[in-house]
Order: sequence, then structure tokens, then C-alpha cells
Amino acid sequence: MGLKEDLRSIPGRIFDALGNVAEKVTYERETKGPVDPVTGQTVTVTSKQVRAVFLTFSEQRVAVGDIKAGDIRMVVPAGELGFQPQAQDNVVRGGGRYTVIAYETDPVQAHYSIQVRKS
Repeated sequence: MGLKEDLRSIPGRIFDALGNVAEKVTYERETKGPVDPVTGQTVTVTSKQVRAVFLTFSEQRVAVGDIKAGDIRMVVPAGELGFQPQAQDNVVRGGGRYTVIAYETDPVQAHYSIQVRKS
């Protein structure tokens, strides 16, 4: 295992140590494809269970204007998600639904810091 892989495994170990602080949520991505002849659907929803820690954004970030009041920061180990987040993906948390607005990652892509907004 190289240094990059070692660094990528750190968020997962931190989440293990956090125990109940990390919540299990469902991350959803809708993709359009050809019409399914059985269902008639053209959208496929890919769902993934991940652990996430939810944080609030600072008042300074909200004041800048790229973050709206009520937006939530969701931190997820990249290894659990398995793909890069995209705007308009969805997160289901405790019966509530949130839309991905934007995301940031670190240089080795060990975790994602995802801005979500209540749908």
C-alpha cells in the first residue's frame, strides 16, 4: 500500500472512532438512460449507504453568499462513496431529503465535504 492509499484510509478509521457521531445515510444518483421496456422508466437511481458527519456552515461562509442559511455540510469518507459527488445528487437522512449543491475534496481525495440543502 502506498502513501496515497494510506492517506485515503484515514477518514474511514476516524469515522470508526467516532462511533455514533457518524450517521448512516443513503446517497442517491439519478442517471438517464434508454427506456426500460418493462417499466417504461428512463431514469435509474443508484443508491449507496454511507457514513456521514453533519456540520453547520459558519456565519462568515453564509455571509459570502455561496452558502444559504440552512445549508448543511456533510463529510463522507471517499472510499465509502466510491465516486465523486455531483450537484443534484440526493441524500436521504432520517426521512428528510437533501440535494447536493457543491462539494470539495482534499488533495488525495480521502474525503468529500458536501454542501447539501433540504429539498
